[in-house]
Amino acid sequence: MRAIQLKHIVWLGGLLLLFNLYNSASAEELEENSADLLSRHKRAVSPTFRLGPQGRTEEMTVTIYPRDLNTGTAASNAARKKARSWGKKDDDAGHIVAKRLGGSGSDLRNIFPQNPNKNRGQWRTQEGKVFDLVKKHNGVRYYVKLIYANRNAKRPTKFNYRVNKIKGGGKALLSGTISNP
Repeated sequence: MRAIQLKHIVWLGGLLLLFNLYNSASAEELEENSADLLSRHKRAVSPTFRLGPQGRTEEMTVTIYPRDLNTGTAASNAARKKARSWGKKDDDAGHIVAKRLGGSGSDLRNIFPQNPNKNRGQWRTQEGKVFDLVKKHNGVRYYVKLIYANRNAKRPTKFNYRVNKIKGGGKALLSGTISNP
């Protein structure tokens, strides 16, 4: 997907109207960009990313509230392409902040090449636990660190995660390491 610059955004009677006056784009590109823009309009999640060599994401921190749950977006075509070019041909475009936790599927900083079995298994289970903790504690602070084999690697070999209460910090509510074979 190529980036599309939406020149005019108008809120009219509960409808968000998007005007693209200067760039020609296919209907598919407009739909994908519009869907992500609309989801960002209602999403409060604003992760902080620390990038490393070659633009790879090395760390992410975000505060997630119950209002953010189920407001994210699926991985865009550009995200899938990036994940497979940086990883293995059958890798998933894994979200660091999951779609169900309010994560963007078009912000390439939030996407990494992920083993599909881990993405749909252990990582999904971990995301479900974070989701439940957000509801139970009325929000959490979520941290993920991606670990790479070397300075030039673009595909992480594992990731560490930690979830804390927003106020008081203290002992982690949830933490662990998941491999990415």
